[in-house]
Amino acid sequence: MGLTADLQGRLRAAFAAATADEAGARERLEALFARAHAEAADVLDGKRAHSALASVATAWAGLKDDVAALDTHLRADLPVHVGADGTLWGMGTYLQFDPGWAEALVHYFENRDHKAPFRTTPRVIDIADTVRLGIVGDWGTGFWRPGTGAERVRDLMAADRADINIHLGDTYYAGSSAEEPTKLVAVWPAGAQASFTLNSNHEMYDGARAYFDVALAAPAFAAQGGTSYFALRNTHWLIIGLDTGYYATGELYLEGAIDAIQGGFLGRLGATAGDRRIMVLTHHEGADLPGKTTTTLWQQVTSCLGRAPDVWYWGHAHNGVVYAPLDGCRARCIGHGAIPYGPASMLAGVPSVLWSETVSAKDASQPERVTNGYARVTLDGPTLTEALVAEDGGVRWQAQW
Repeated sequence: MGLTADLQGRLRAAFAAATADEAGARERLEALFARAHAEAADVLDGKRAHSALASVATAWAGLKDDVAALDTHLRADLPVHVGADGTLWGMGTYLQFDPGWAEALVHYFENRDHKAPFRTTPRVIDIADTVRLGIVGDWGTGFWRPGTGAERVRDLMAADRADINIHLGDTYYAGSSAEEPTKLVAVWPAGAQASFTLNSNHEMYDGARAYFDVALAAPAFAAQGGTSYFALRNTHWLIIGLDTGYYATGELYLEGAIDAIQGGFLGRLGATAGDRRIMVLTHHEGADLPGKTTTTLWQQVTSCLGRAPDVWYWGHAHNGVVYAPLDGCRARCIGHGAIPYGPASMLAGVPSVLWSETVSAKDASQPERVTNGYARVTLDGPTLTEALVAEDGGVRWQAQW
């Protein structure tokens, strides 16, 4: 796995401290990491198409001396394995065997019982009837080498100069006080009028402390008012951004959820929306990657609203995907803002998928990588025009309704 002795020692110490006083925590987490390790080994050996726990696959070998590191499954002639879901398994930065993911686990163990206070004063902001949005997910990698997807996406969004730019969350590796200023705030392409940034699982690994105290305190995100959920509205549209990270369920905040307070906020907005169309923005997904099975978060949002939203943009999965309407909702995964990923072969020919990104980024450093990108969305009265823009400036998908 390539962990230094220092990082491995910190990982083990943080794990031991985090599980010392919670009955059953060690056994529960060890079982999770052992399962993740086994799933990943099967993916790398061609025995399964997808690992639901890929983000923690390397933890087991980092915690146990007698567990072989997963990178031994890589072939000499194929040092980067492209999973069927587009995950890149390799040793490079932000690939699956990058030691930085272990750093994220250290922060998670250290902060899982030390979260920042949740803030409950959301703003409802009136916007113009004609407005342009830039929406990007999972973008907070920083520019770790020249020509990263993150930098190219930033440059395009800056040139677009949309009225409002929105980040759907994830600053890597752990949304820490060292990372939020450098990988998000300092390089963010601010909207001409305002910017917003959502909470996520990676921001939660630092207990969301840097998210609330650094990111939301930055002038670029001042319009958000320090609260992790909000709404924008005009005559024809209601746009609702939710915090699906703070109350996410399961280990590692991987399964997005909202609390009763946000549920009430949704319900009140839905009840007073009138004939406005509704757009929802979240970090976590409302459906699985192929768009076949909805999530608990989908059930929460639609129940609180009283119906499915008209449009839903989410991230979390590092892919660009456009789905056929789900219960009338036009859903899009735009978690392809910066993390290197490959073509997701499991999406090819799936009826619920109208488009997914498969175009090579022509990246000599990572030849398996396909292009990163973002969504350019224009609201003009009741009409929505969207374009999913790749890092090379090409429009990969466009629609209007």
